[in-house]
Amino acid sequence: MKRLVLLLAVAGLMAWWWWPAPPAREVALGMDVDPEAGRIRLDGTTYRLNLSAESERHAGLARVWVRADHDAMPIITHEVVLTTGEYSDPDKVEIGPLRNGSTWWRARRRPQGTLIVLHLIPADVQVAAILDRVREGQTWTFTGYGVVDQRIERDDGYRVSLGHDNHRFLLVTEAAPGTGEGDREE
Repeated sequence: MKRLVLLLAVAGLMAWWWWPAPPAREVALGMDVDPEAGRIRLDGTTYRLNLSAESERHAGLARVWVRADHDAMPIITHEVVLTTGEYSDPDKVEIGPLRNGSTWWRARRRPQGTLIVLHLIPADVQVAAILDRVREGQTWTFTGYGVVDQRIERDDGYRVSLGHDNHRFLLVTEAAPGTGEGDREE
């Protein structure tokens, strides 16, 4: 009997550990996004964000791409390490996996170009469906509203903030493959 209980406990833990997050479009279906008020509601919880007045655009190579699964902040559906220049060359720059929203990189010399980690929040179901199709090694442009103070707070007082200059929360209003003609890569 003890073996059966132990086996069931291990199986349950393994299922929990490897159970994939739901597709972002399922999360977005339940979201009520009000960018003007800087508020998102999901499953009875309200998230507050101080959004920029002007939209911003980030374009580059998706060197690392993950379906984010943050229990405390489920509105963040994806995370990407977006690169330009030498940061996009795996022979010149090694980039680690994204774990808990963080990564690392190393190179023999200081690379030219940019590396930014975007923590993406879909503005609607259509954007979420597009985000579910992004893959590593593809060039993408993400447009939306940045979180000015890089902090998201729930109505119960819990908050998440970013402490690195090259990390950004982005409420994504548009995502498109490629960098777009005339777009500046950031």
